[in-house]
Amino acid sequence: MTPAAGAPADKRRASGGSTAPPAMPTGDNVPADGAADGGSTASAAMPTGASVPADRGASGGQTAPAEALTALAPLNLGRLAAPLPVVLAPMAGVTNLPFRLLCRSFGTGLFVTEMVTGRALAAGHPATLALLRHDPAERPRSVQLLGADPATVAAAARLIRQGDLADHIDLNFGCPVPKVTRQGAGAALPWRREVFRRVVAEAVAAADPLPVTVKLRLGLDADRLTFLDAGLAAEAAGAAAITLHARTAAQYYSGRADWSRIAELKRAVRSVPVLGNGDVFTADDAAAMVSQTGCDGVV
Repeated sequence: MTPAAGAPADKRRASGGSTAPPAMPTGDNVPADGAADGGSTASAAMPTGASVPADRGASGGQTAPAEALTALAPLNLGRLAAPLPVVLAPMAGVTNLPFRLLCRSFGTGLFVTEMVTGRALAAGHPATLALLRHDPAERPRSVQLLGADPATVAAAARLIRQGDLADHIDLNFGCPVPKVTRQGAGAALPWRREVFRRVVAEAVAAADPLPVTVKLRLGLDADRLTFLDAGLAAEAAGAAAITLHARTAAQYYSGRADWSRIAELKRAVRSVPVLGNGDVFTADDAAAMVSQTGCDGVV
Protein backbone atom coordinates (compact mmCIF):
# COMPACT_ATOMS: atom_id res chain seq x y z
CA MET A 1 0.00 0.00 0.00
CA THR A 2 1.38 3.37 -0.99
CA PRO A 3 1.05 6.32 1.42
CA ALA A 4 -1.31 9.04 0.25
CA ALA A 5 1.59 11.42 -0.21
CA GLY A 6 3.17 9.01 -2.70
CA ALA A 7 6.66 9.37 -4.06
CA PRO A 8 8.27 12.73 -4.85
CA ALA A 9 7.01 14.36 -8.00
CA ASP A 10 10.03 13.41 -10.05
CA LYS A 11 9.50 9.75 -9.11
CA ARG A 12 5.82 9.96 -9.98
CA ARG A 13 6.59 11.42 -13.38
CA ALA A 14 9.20 8.79 -14.18
CA SER A 15 6.81 6.57 -16.11
CA GLY A 16 5.45 9.36 -18.25
CA GLY A 17 2.45 7.15 -18.93
CA SER A 18 4.42 5.22 -21.54
CA THR A 19 2.62 2.43 -23.33
CA ALA A 20 5.57 1.08 -25.30
CA PRO A 21 6.39 -2.50 -24.24
CA PRO A 22 9.72 -2.99 -22.48
CA ALA A 23 12.57 -4.38 -24.55
CA MET A 24 13.09 -8.10 -24.19
CA PRO A 25 15.83 -9.29 -21.83
CA THR A 26 19.29 -10.57 -22.58
CA GLY A 27 21.21 -10.77 -19.30
CA ASP A 28 21.69 -9.58 -15.74
CA ASN A 29 23.55 -6.30 -16.16
CA VAL A 30 21.32 -4.49 -13.73
CA PRO A 31 22.70 -1.20 -12.31
CA ALA A 32 25.03 -1.88 -9.40
CA ASP A 33 23.19 0.33 -6.94
CA GLY A 34 19.52 -0.37 -6.32
CA ALA A 35 18.95 3.21 -5.26
CA ALA A 36 20.16 4.53 -8.60
CA ASP A 37 17.36 2.79 -10.43
CA GLY A 38 14.69 5.15 -9.18
CA GLY A 39 12.00 2.81 -10.40
CA SER A 40 11.06 0.32 -7.76
CA THR A 41 8.24 -1.81 -9.07
CA ALA A 42 6.28 -1.91 -5.89
CA SER A 43 5.59 1.80 -5.78
CA ALA A 44 2.01 2.62 -6.55
CA ALA A 45 2.70 6.34 -6.41
CA MET A 46 0.44 8.13 -8.85
CA PRO A 47 2.24 9.49 -11.93
CA THR A 48 1.42 12.97 -13.10
CA GLY A 49 -1.74 12.90 -15.14
CA ALA A 50 -2.89 9.52 -13.83
CA SER A 51 -6.40 9.25 -12.49
CA VAL A 52 -7.86 7.04 -9.80
CA PRO A 53 -11.20 5.44 -10.73
CA ALA A 54 -14.09 6.93 -8.78
CA ASP A 55 -15.27 3.60 -7.42
CA ARG A 56 -11.94 2.96 -5.73
CA GLY A 57 -12.19 5.52 -3.00
CA ALA A 58 -10.23 8.54 -4.19
CA SER A 59 -13.36 10.53 -4.98
CA GLY A 60 -15.39 9.31 -2.04
CA GLY A 61 -17.34 6.79 -4.09
CA GLN A 62 -15.98 3.73 -2.31
CA THR A 63 -18.40 2.11 0.12
CA ALA A 64 -16.29 -0.73 1.56
CA PRO A 65 -15.41 0.18 5.18
CA ALA A 66 -11.73 0.58 5.96
CA GLU A 67 -12.44 -1.11 9.29
CA ALA A 68 -12.77 -4.37 7.34
CA LEU A 69 -8.97 -4.48 7.14
CA THR A 70 -8.66 -5.03 10.86
CA ALA A 71 -10.88 -8.10 10.58
CA LEU A 72 -8.51 -9.81 8.16
CA ALA A 73 -6.44 -12.76 9.29
CA PRO A 74 -2.77 -12.09 10.06
CA LEU A 75 -0.34 -12.45 7.18
CA ASN A 76 1.56 -15.68 7.81
CA LEU A 77 4.85 -16.06 5.95
CA GLY A 78 6.38 -19.27 7.21
CA ARG A 79 7.65 -18.56 10.73
CA LEU A 80 6.89 -14.85 10.32
CA ALA A 81 3.46 -13.36 11.05
CA ALA A 82 2.29 -9.79 10.53
CA PRO A 83 -0.82 -8.97 12.61
CA LEU A 84 -2.21 -6.79 9.82
CA PRO A 85 -1.81 -7.99 6.20
CA VAL A 86 -0.84 -4.56 4.88
CA VAL A 87 2.60 -4.03 3.35
CA LEU A 88 4.33 -0.72 2.72
CA ALA A 89 5.36 -0.95 -0.92
CA PRO A 90 9.11 -0.63 -1.45
CA MET A 91 9.86 2.58 -3.36
CA ALA A 92 13.32 3.61 -4.54
CA GLY A 93 14.30 6.88 -2.94
CA VAL A 94 11.29 6.83 -0.60
CA THR A 95 11.12 3.85 1.78
CA ASN A 96 14.34 4.62 3.59
CA LEU A 97 14.84 4.16 7.33
CA PRO A 98 13.24 7.43 8.54
CA PHE A 99 10.22 6.98 6.26
CA ARG A 100 9.69 3.39 7.37
CA LEU A 101 9.83 4.41 11.03
CA LEU A 102 7.30 7.16 10.38
CA CYS A 103 4.92 4.72 8.68
CA ARG A 104 5.43 2.08 11.34
CA SER A 105 4.35 4.59 14.00
CA PHE A 106 0.84 4.50 12.50
CA GLY A 107 0.31 0.74 12.80
CA THR A 108 1.46 -2.79 12.25
CA GLY A 109 2.27 -4.64 9.05
CA LEU A 110 5.38 -5.12 6.93
CA PHE A 111 7.59 -2.21 5.92
CA VAL A 112 9.95 -2.97 3.05
CA THR A 113 13.26 -1.30 2.23
CA GLU A 114 14.06 0.33 -1.04
CA MET A 115 14.88 -2.17 -3.78
CA VAL A 116 18.48 -3.46 -3.77
CA THR A 117 20.17 -5.44 -6.51
CA GLY A 118 21.45 -8.92 -5.78
CA ARG A 119 24.69 -8.34 -7.68
CA ALA A 120 25.58 -5.21 -5.72
CA LEU A 121 24.66 -6.81 -2.41
CA ALA A 122 26.63 -9.99 -3.10
CA ALA A 123 29.62 -7.81 -4.00
CA GLY A 124 29.36 -5.90 -0.73
CA HIS A 125 28.66 -2.54 -2.40
CA PRO A 126 28.70 0.01 0.48
CA ALA A 127 25.78 2.09 -0.86
CA THR A 128 23.67 -1.03 -1.24
CA LEU A 129 24.51 -2.29 2.24
CA ALA A 130 23.50 1.12 3.58
CA LEU A 131 20.01 0.63 2.14
CA LEU A 132 19.60 -2.41 4.40
CA ARG A 133 20.27 -0.48 7.58
CA HIS A 134 17.44 -0.94 10.08
CA ASP A 135 16.56 0.63 13.39
CA PRO A 136 16.59 -1.77 16.38
CA ALA A 137 12.86 -1.11 16.74
CA GLU A 138 12.16 -2.42 13.24
CA ARG A 139 10.83 -5.94 13.61
CA PRO A 140 10.16 -7.72 11.41
CA ARG A 141 12.62 -6.37 8.85
CA SER A 142 11.77 -6.75 5.17
CA VAL A 143 14.13 -6.32 2.21
CA GLN A 144 13.34 -6.28 -1.51
CA LEU A 145 15.89 -7.90 -3.80
CA LEU A 146 16.26 -7.55 -7.59
CA GLY A 147 18.19 -9.87 -9.88
CA ALA A 148 18.01 -12.14 -12.91
CA ASP A 149 20.80 -14.63 -12.27
CA PRO A 150 19.88 -17.52 -9.95
CA ALA A 151 23.34 -17.91 -8.42
CA THR A 152 23.73 -14.18 -7.77
CA VAL A 153 20.30 -13.81 -6.19
CA ALA A 154 20.96 -16.89 -4.06
CA ALA A 155 24.29 -15.45 -2.91
CA ALA A 156 22.58 -12.22 -1.91
CA ALA A 157 19.84 -14.09 -0.06
CA ARG A 158 22.45 -16.17 1.76
CA LEU A 159 24.33 -13.02 2.77
CA ILE A 160 21.12 -11.53 4.17
CA ARG A 161 20.45 -14.67 6.21
CA GLN A 162 24.00 -15.15 7.45
CA GLY A 163 24.43 -11.48 8.29
CA ASP A 164 21.07 -11.23 10.04
CA LEU A 165 20.20 -8.30 7.78
CA ALA A 166 16.47 -9.03 7.50
CA ASP A 167 13.67 -11.31 8.60
CA HIS A 168 11.94 -11.50 5.21
CA ILE A 169 13.08 -11.22 1.58
CA ASP A 170 10.84 -10.05 -1.25
CA LEU A 171 11.95 -10.76 -4.83
CA ASN A 172 11.24 -8.02 -7.35
CA PHE A 173 9.72 -9.33 -10.59
CA GLY A 174 7.65 -6.26 -11.28
CA CYS A 175 9.96 -3.32 -12.01
CA PRO A 176 8.91 -1.89 -15.41
CA VAL A 177 11.82 0.50 -15.93
CA PRO A 178 13.48 -0.23 -19.33
CA LYS A 179 17.05 -0.20 -18.03
CA VAL A 180 15.99 -3.05 -15.74
CA THR A 181 13.75 -5.04 -18.13
CA ARG A 182 16.30 -4.76 -20.96
CA GLN A 183 18.71 -6.71 -18.79
CA GLY A 184 16.22 -9.48 -18.07
CA ALA A 185 15.30 -8.40 -14.54
CA GLY A 186 12.16 -7.04 -12.93
CA ALA A 187 8.96 -7.52 -14.90
CA ALA A 188 10.81 -9.14 -17.81
CA LEU A 189 12.10 -12.16 -15.91
CA PRO A 190 8.86 -14.21 -15.66
CA TRP A 191 8.85 -14.37 -19.47
CA ARG A 192 11.87 -16.68 -19.14
CA ARG A 193 10.02 -19.33 -17.19
CA GLU A 194 12.84 -21.68 -16.27
CA VAL A 195 15.18 -18.89 -15.20
CA PHE A 196 12.38 -17.38 -13.14
CA ARG A 197 11.69 -20.72 -11.47
CA ARG A 198 15.37 -21.19 -10.65
CA VAL A 199 15.76 -17.68 -9.23
CA VAL A 200 12.87 -18.26 -6.85
CA ALA A 201 13.85 -21.81 -5.90
CA GLU A 202 17.51 -21.00 -5.29
CA ALA A 203 16.68 -17.86 -3.30
CA VAL A 204 14.26 -19.85 -1.14
CA ALA A 205 16.89 -22.50 -0.46
CA ALA A 206 19.62 -19.96 0.30
CA ALA A 207 17.44 -17.86 2.60
CA ASP A 208 15.93 -20.74 4.60
CA PRO A 209 14.48 -20.34 7.21
CA LEU A 210 13.72 -16.73 6.21
CA PRO A 211 10.51 -16.47 4.17
CA VAL A 212 10.90 -15.40 0.54
CA THR A 213 8.02 -13.72 -1.26
CA VAL A 214 7.66 -12.60 -4.88
CA LYS A 215 6.12 -9.55 -6.50
CA LEU A 216 4.81 -9.78 -10.05
CA ARG A 217 3.10 -7.74 -12.73
CA LEU A 218 0.52 -9.09 -15.16
CA GLY A 219 3.22 -9.51 -17.79
CA LEU A 220 5.22 -7.49 -20.26
CA ASP A 221 2.16 -6.21 -22.11
CA ALA A 222 -1.39 -7.28 -22.96
CA ASP A 223 -0.10 -9.86 -25.45
CA ARG A 224 2.49 -11.35 -23.10
CA LEU A 225 0.78 -12.09 -19.80
CA THR A 226 2.78 -14.24 -17.41
CA PHE A 227 1.23 -13.77 -13.97
CA LEU A 228 -0.64 -17.08 -13.71
CA ASP A 229 2.25 -19.26 -14.84
CA ALA A 230 4.68 -17.25 -12.71
CA GLY A 231 2.43 -17.34 -9.65
CA LEU A 232 2.03 -21.09 -9.83
CA ALA A 233 5.74 -21.58 -10.46
CA ALA A 234 6.63 -19.40 -7.48
CA GLU A 235 4.21 -21.31 -5.28
CA ALA A 236 5.75 -24.62 -6.36
CA ALA A 237 9.27 -23.25 -5.81
CA GLY A 238 8.55 -22.44 -2.17
CA ALA A 239 7.58 -18.77 -2.16
CA ALA A 240 5.83 -17.80 1.08
CA ALA A 241 3.45 -15.34 -0.61
CA ILE A 242 2.81 -13.77 -4.01
CA THR A 243 1.97 -10.14 -4.69
CA LEU A 244 0.43 -9.04 -7.98
CA HIS A 245 0.53 -5.47 -9.26
CA ALA A 246 -2.43 -5.64 -11.60
CA ARG A 247 -0.84 -3.75 -14.48
CA THR A 248 1.53 -4.82 -17.23
CA ALA A 249 5.08 -3.52 -17.44
CA ALA A 250 4.09 -1.54 -20.53
CA GLN A 251 1.48 0.33 -18.49
CA TYR A 252 3.96 1.48 -15.86
CA TYR A 253 1.55 3.20 -13.43
CA SER A 254 -0.90 4.56 -15.99
CA GLY A 255 -4.47 3.55 -16.65
CA ARG A 256 -6.45 1.38 -14.30
CA ALA A 257 -5.15 -1.64 -12.41
CA ASP A 258 -7.20 -4.71 -13.37
CA TRP A 259 -8.20 -6.05 -9.98
CA SER A 260 -10.02 -8.97 -11.60
CA ARG A 261 -6.59 -10.44 -12.35
CA ILE A 262 -5.78 -10.45 -8.63
CA ALA A 263 -8.94 -12.48 -8.05
CA GLU A 264 -7.88 -14.83 -10.86
CA LEU A 265 -4.48 -15.40 -9.29
CA LYS A 266 -6.06 -15.90 -5.87
CA ARG A 267 -8.26 -18.67 -7.30
CA ALA A 268 -5.24 -20.36 -8.91
CA VAL A 269 -2.78 -20.18 -6.00
CA ARG A 270 -4.13 -22.25 -3.13
CA SER A 271 -1.37 -22.88 -0.61
CA VAL A 272 0.17 -19.42 0.07
CA PRO A 273 -1.23 -15.90 0.54
CA VAL A 274 -1.91 -13.73 -2.50
CA LEU A 275 -1.58 -9.98 -2.00
CA GLY A 276 -2.95 -7.28 -4.27
CA ASN A 277 -1.28 -4.09 -5.48
CA GLY A 278 -2.29 -1.25 -7.78
CA ASP A 279 -4.55 1.79 -7.26
CA VAL A 280 -4.38 1.49 -3.48
CA PHE A 281 -4.11 5.04 -2.17
CA THR A 282 -6.35 4.94 0.92
CA ALA A 283 -7.55 2.47 3.53
CA ASP A 284 -10.90 2.37 1.74
CA ASP A 285 -9.11 1.37 -1.47
CA ALA A 286 -7.39 -1.45 0.38
CA ALA A 287 -10.66 -2.66 1.87
CA ALA A 288 -12.29 -2.50 -1.55
CA MET A 289 -9.51 -4.55 -3.11
CA VAL A 290 -9.86 -7.27 -0.49
CA SER A 291 -13.63 -7.28 -0.85
CA GLN A 292 -13.62 -7.43 -4.64
CA THR A 293 -10.77 -9.92 -5.15
CA GLY A 294 -10.66 -12.11 -2.05
CA CYS A 295 -6.94 -11.44 -1.73
CA ASP A 296 -5.20 -12.05 1.61
CA GLY A 297 -3.77 -8.57 1.98
CA VAL A 298 -2.60 -5.47 0.14
CA VAL A 299 0.71 -3.90 -0.81
